[in-house]
Amino acid sequence: MTPGGWMPLRTLRTTFKARRIYPQNSPCLEVIRNASTKALPPMIAQREDGLEKPIREDDLFQHTRFRWLTNDSQECARRYLRFNVHALIDAAIDASGQSASSCTRIFKYPDGLNNKVFILTLDNGSEVLARLSTPNAGPAFYTNASEVATRGFLRSILNIPVPKICSYALDAANPVGAEFILEERAHGTPLDSLWSEWDVDARKSVLDEIVDIETKLTSVSFQKHGCIYYKKHLKEKGIPAYDLGIGASQGFDNEVDTGLQEEFALGPLTEARLWADERENMDLDRGPYSNPLHYVGKLGLNELLWAEAHAKPQINPYRSLDLSVAPPVSPVEYISLLDRFCQLALHLPLPDQQKTLSHPSLTLDKIFIDPETRKVTSIIGWQSASVSEGLFQHPVPSMLLPMRYGPRVSADHTGPTGDKSFDAYREEVEELMNYYATQTLRKNRQRDLDLHPPNRNLLLAPIYHVTGAWSRNEVFPLLHGVVGIAAHWEKIVADAQASMSDECPIDFSQEEKDAFWQELEARDPVEKVVRMLHDQGAIPEGGMVPAEQYEQALEANDIMQKSMESVAKDEQQLAQLKACWPYRGREP
Repeated sequence: MTPGGWMPLRTLRTTFKARRIYPQNSPCLEVIRNASTKALPPMIAQREDGLEKPIREDDLFQHTRFRWLTNDSQECARRYLRFNVHALIDAAIDASGQSASSCTRIFKYPDGLNNKVFILTLDNGSEVLARLSTPNAGPAFYTNASEVATRGFLRSILNIPVPKICSYALDAANPVGAEFILEERAHGTPLDSLWSEWDVDARKSVLDEIVDIETKLTSVSFQKHGCIYYKKHLKEKGIPAYDLGIGASQGFDNEVDTGLQEEFALGPLTEARLWADERENMDLDRGPYSNPLHYVGKLGLNELLWAEAHAKPQINPYRSLDLSVAPPVSPVEYISLLDRFCQLALHLPLPDQQKTLSHPSLTLDKIFIDPETRKVTSIIGWQSASVSEGLFQHPVPSMLLPMRYGPRVSADHTGPTGDKSFDAYREEVEELMNYYATQTLRKNRQRDLDLHPPNRNLLLAPIYHVTGAWSRNEVFPLLHGVVGIAAHWEKIVADAQASMSDECPIDFSQEEKDAFWQELEARDPVEKVVRMLHDQGAIPEGGMVPAEQYEQALEANDIMQKSMESVAKDEQQLAQLKACWPYRGREP
């Protein structure tokens, strides 16, 4: 295999040639795909309780871990990925570099939100981990190309423990029929299987290591805000490649090999929402960006260009009690909001901090541990990792946040560990967060400063929502963020360590302000109920639940909708409450 990508497989060279002749969805190619009659090895899936169960071939392609209370079939379809299993086995055999000739077992991990992960056990006892990005993961080519290079950078320059990549495909036009990464299995045990069994002191020892790893990440600064790629991959695609511009900052002890550094470059961000819907085929600026204002301004301009070309009128049920006469909201109002966001972006006091690489979502299952020494052995989950200012990075590792999926408390209010009250669990989380903050301040002071500039949450609120707000029904959160900045402009100016105009660059008419407060008042009761259901463990915010808890969540949703019927003042209010409720429940 060449370092740049997929190596032709020993038994499927003819299929590889066919890929170059026939379009991807060609019936001729489908015949070639299905030509193999060789039986597949036993296929096993890991259940949520850690036990195993036999599965069929189609279960490899389906998303089976989560269900959604809104648009369930659509969400599952976005994560459906069909591929040639025989070709993946052959790729794994070739990638293993050992004397294997067949696969004896395929083990499917619980589905991630953006990936399918399998362990292929070969007949010589070796194992290859195969990871295939699902269609919702991000843009073709960029997503895998950036991850491959980022992990190469982590291993070769920063010496951060990540699994070694054996082979990869940056194009679906290969016998597998999908982009893939084949790698060594991560050494150690996933921390999520150990965390609840450990006492607080043991958990703190892991946090010490996490802070050390983050310190190593921030010890190297970059020239621009973007994603890391191998320079050759970008040049092969005709994509501009920008020098890393590496500079060593606090805590970096090693000289960066100039020749090694030259292999890498900075390129566009791969975050999925930047490429969603029609955006993938639009000429938008996805970076890299020279400073925070450049980044925020381009986010606004990109969304403005999309809205002008593709946004369609849609109903906003919060605007009127009488839905029978409520007209669809025109994109003109949204475009006006985006225009004001772009004006505001030119004046925000966003500090031009050092740009560093960070982990996109460091949850417990992304950290592997030696159970005996309790030392970190591997960090996984670097898909869509980017170089950015600390301002835009997670202030706390996701591993410390309250549990995200499914009911968190039972009827007796026991917490996730089973033997602690939920209040005790929350106190424990707070203690660990305080410990993390203290250690970060002590070991990584620059990161601590970058994470907490004045008015951070206020300034970031609209930035987080602007990309895809119309498509995701997040126009009001975007408006709320923009209004919040305008309302607190005097405080922002007073706190800023820069020369700024005392007058806010944008304004809203009295009619717009009245409409905002009316909608805020209409949203408040619904959002309170949504938060209550989340806090009580009935329905997580967003309506995504583990598949085995789907029926339970549907029942909770039905009960809540019936409760709304009983408190509605009249038929109009009932119709509005139903229309505003974020969870649609069972699909027809």
